[in-house]
Order: sequence, then structure tokens, then C-alpha cells
Amino acid sequence: LVFSVKISYDGQCVAIHPGQTEVACGGGDQKVHVYTLSGDTLQERATFDHQGAVTDLKYSPDGALMAAADSNRKVVLYEIPDYKAKVTTEWGYHTAKVNSLCWTPDGQHVASGALDCQLVVWWPQSKTKYTVVKGAHPMSQVTRVAWIDNNTLVSVGQDSCLKQWRITHQQ
Repeated sequence: LVFSVKISYDGQCVAIHPGQTEVACGGGDQKVHVYTLSGDTLQERATFDHQGAVTDLKYSPDGALMAAADSNRKVVLYEIPDYKAKVTTEWGYHTAKVNSLCWTPDGQHVASGALDCQLVVWWPQSKTKYTVVKGAHPMSQVTRVAWIDNNTLVSVGQDSCLKQWRITHQQ
């Protein structure tokens, strides 16, 4: 153990900025807590509210954006370093708690998987462009998503299935 900080909230998820300068922690208190990482120490620098418990956080590969998911079915996209919401209209196309987020290696798309059995692929460059895969894991929540490459997404659900998806990104 190098460093420890006591938190007053129920930590749900954590993400480290690719530049290893910041750590974001999502809480059951419906907030994202951002810490400055300096050597072996963490110093809280900002918090911002969500509409539900924060269930997953992921920084984009270039560190310019961070996606945050919550139990109120929302995905929020933040611009770094100010953590200003990039998309002010809500990304609320899931119908239940979002469990998992993952960026494509090129940082052009974010995938999410949720309790609603669906996958959503988001276009951060657009406020309204997205693709929904309904029933990706029928009758089973999607518990994790990951990109193999920019066009190959894998998902796993409580149906004990691992699925691979070929995603075509059309402009």
C-alpha cells in the first residue's frame, strides 16, 4: 500500500486518465469525484452530480473526454480538463441502469451495456447519433462490454454468453 484516502461515499467504479494525472471515482452518492494524482498522493479537486449512482467511468484513449454511466439509465460525456458536459441533451437511450462503458481504440465511439439487455454505440461527435442493439442478451442484463478493435465489440451478460459483434460505423 502506497497511499490511502478515506472516502465518505460508497465507491462504485474508478478510472485513471491516460496521462496518469487524474483519477475519477463514481459513487453511490450520485456523484463523480475527480482526484489529482501526483506521485503517490490523491487530492480531490472536483465533484459533479448525476441522477443516479455512478456505475462506470471511462476516459477516452486520448484523454480528451470521459464517459460516465449511472443507475438512472444515463450516459454523460464530459470534456477534459474542465469536466464540462459535452452533450447537454441527455444520452438516455437505455431503459434501465447502465452497467458498462468502453471506448473504441481510436476514441471515436463509446459502447454501453445495461440492465435492459441492450447495447448502445454512441458517436461522441454527434449529440443525436447512436445505434441500439435491442435484445443483445435476451432476458439477461449486459454486464460488460469491450472493444477488440474499432469495429469489433464483445459483450457478456448474465445469460452466461460471450458475444462478438461486428459494428459498421456509417458517417
